[in-house]
Amino acid sequence: MTELSAIVIGLASDHAWSMADGLLSTGKVAIDAVVDGGEHRRAHAQKLLGPVTEYRSLADVPDDARFDIALVCSDNRAKADVVPWCLARGSHVYMDKPLAATGEGAAAIAAAGGTGRVMVAFHTVFDGVHDEAKQLIADGALGRVYLARGVAGHGGLREGGVSDDFVDWLVDPDRGGGGTFIDQACYLLDTFMDQLGDTIVEVDGVAVNLGERDYLPAAVEDVSLATLRFAGGALGVIDTKWHQIGPSPLRLSYHGTRGTLIDYGGRWELHTAAGVVPPPAWQRTGEHGGVVSYARTTPPKDGYSGEAGYFVARVLSGEPFHPALTVTAALRVQRVIDAFYASARSGARVAVTG
Repeated sequence: MTELSAIVIGLASDHAWSMADGLLSTGKVAIDAVVDGGEHRRAHAQKLLGPVTEYRSLADVPDDARFDIALVCSDNRAKADVVPWCLARGSHVYMDKPLAATGEGAAAIAAAGGTGRVMVAFHTVFDGVHDEAKQLIADGALGRVYLARGVAGHGGLREGGVSDDFVDWLVDPDRGGGGTFIDQACYLLDTFMDQLGDTIVEVDGVAVNLGERDYLPAAVEDVSLATLRFAGGALGVIDTKWHQIGPSPLRLSYHGTRGTLIDYGGRWELHTAAGVVPPPAWQRTGEHGGVVSYARTTPPKDGYSGEAGYFVARVLSGEPFHPALTVTAALRVQRVIDAFYASARSGARVAVTG
């Protein structure tokens, strides 16, 4: 039974269609309106989501129009205006990552009161092992963590079939906020800080444009490398790229004084000398020199339907969103992203502010 009305704001992200379909798949959401400046995208919405009321801009939406849910997939810069508009009208917001194009834009969303009514879709939180890994670290399975490593990449935007509408703003430094780092490292930054229960305080970043993509402005990086320092003393390393040949990895590992935890993408491994026993889904695979090894297959994802279903269930129940999906978490991520680009421009290590 349909219980919630929704408006979709921004259709120039390819994710908008999958996220909207995820909402509809719950059977509890009716998409009543879309807002987008592109006539061809609004026509496409009528075919896929319709019939829906169309608006070219937020200014065209009647002042008394109210929606239980707003799906926000506008460009990153526009989110700083769009999300406060939604919150002022009482909507819960389901939005694509990142929170904004800059820390300033992200802070504007936080100031609008979005802390409890906005879910930022860091999709990796839904991989089925996220919280188990977090608990293993908290239980001391790794001892003191001294290093977090993360890697992300794909073969390119147009090369991977990303639509021209999406590419147009992803490669615009003002509208997108940057290149591969803001696009991909945001997942790893969010995961690191949530699973470690620690904040990143310093960044040393390098951003490179290989010059092989004619659609990519020189100011937008397609390869990045960041070294991080956490408040608790651990170090971090992240590399991202839009030139990945072969499988597209989004993988990470944590290294501690008593153990190592590795996500191979579809399979996790724990090697621990701390005597901590993981949940039953982790199969013991061996022991050597006092180090016990376990493996865990990552449960298959159910695409955007599970993510959207989680969001809808929380809206209806009033339960809070996972800490890694909140505005508070996303604002922390955005401030690290700001520090990365400041470091890449200056060539110096930069402290994370805010």
